[in-house]
Amino acid sequence: MNVKKNIEEAKRLYEAAEDDLDSCGILLVHKKHAHACLFARQAALKALQAAYCYYNTGEGENPLPGLLVGLRYLHRETFRKLEKFIPAIEKLEKYGSPAHARDTTIAKEESDSCVNAAYHILAEIKALIAYEDPS
Repeated sequence: MNVKKNIEEAKRLYEAAEDDLDSCGILLVHKKHAHACLFARQAALKALQAAYCYYNTGEGENPLPGLLVGLRYLHRETFRKLEKFIPAIEKLEKYGSPAHARDTTIAKEESDSCVNAAYHILAEIKALIAYEDPS
């Protein structure tokens, strides 16, 4: 991919992440805590893929920790800005995995924490891909 296509793909992925984050609010209203965690994880995953794509030639790897570590090698400054989210990413991996989608024991506090973590990750990445030149 060329730089322009990377930027377009990064923005597409970021918009998809925002849609997933919007869905979290609906799921929380309906007390679907496990699903809210799943969508929060998906939002963070897509946002990190957007950042990875922005600095690379395509989408990053999965899961979330791998994407973040991949950014360390692509763009160290971005990694430094995002590494503070490692505990949040670990929480998203724990509660937001597809295996927990039907877990009725996930409490409101856990889902609120997951959605909050995703919100902050998206906000940081939005600032990065909106204002930086990836080259």
